[in-house]
Amino acid sequence: MQYTRSLIEAALDPLVTISVDGKITDVNEATVKAIGRQEIIGTDFSNYFTELEKAREGYLKVFTEGSVKDYPLTIFGKDGRSIDVLYHATIYKNKDGEIQGVFAAAARAA
Repeated sequence: MQYTRSLIEAALDPLVTISVDGKITDVNEATVKAIGRQEIIGTDFSNYFTELEKAREGYLKVFTEGSVKDYPLTIFGKDGRSIDVLYHATIYKNKDGEIQGVFAAAARAA
């Protein structure tokens, strides 16, 4: 398990897992640095974006289509700055094949 966590933390891009009800269940340090908050777990994923409804539609789309790629969003960054990103996300399942949530990675938009 430590090996898996170290891989997640090694990622330079923000990584986040989202529950079926839209709550953040895990993040890496890159996410904390981008947003500037430690208390992210348990909060609504959509609250960190300039367009809340578009963010909500994005993660819901993952549940219906299985994944999204290059989904544009703007993060409310720390110190009031905005960060344009492209989200890539997919569902993840438990060992029994039941959907547990969404795994998403944000890459800075060019």
